[in-house]
Amino acid sequence: MSQNPSHDNYCLQWENFQTSLSSSLNSLRSDPENSLCDVTLISDDELNFSAHKVILSACSPFFKNVFSKTIQPNPFIYLGGVSSKNLSYLLDFIYIGKVQLRQDDIDNFLDQAQKLKVSGLSVQKVKETLKPKPPMIIIPKTEK
Repeated sequence: MSQNPSHDNYCLQWENFQTSLSSSLNSLRSDPENSLCDVTLISDDELNFSAHKVILSACSPFFKNVFSKTIQPNPFIYLGGVSSKNLSYLLDFIYIGKVQLRQDDIDNFLDQAQKLKVSGLSVQKVKETLKPKPPMIIIPKTEK
């Protein structure tokens, strides 16, 4: 019995997939026209942020649950208790995978990220990392 080569399976892989995807998400976040955005998030201080439902859903079970129950194609979602500063931080983290913030803002940011169930943030690990470390004391070798 001869083997038919048309039934063999092959794997084609995009070599720089993760880098390209990361770059694309960064471009979507910084798009001034928000041309592909399909949701508006409203902070508790009433600032609007345009975003993409599929990206938010992929990074947060909270958003996935909200959008799965929303019939509107371009909903407005009010996020009471989430400040515009922290919402901007959260969107940076979701789209770029990292965020730059002041130490004074970390606890509030983590609380709001936990409230919105943002994936990739372990509040416990971040807080452990931020605990002050005891200074290292080097004792010089004594001569005999």
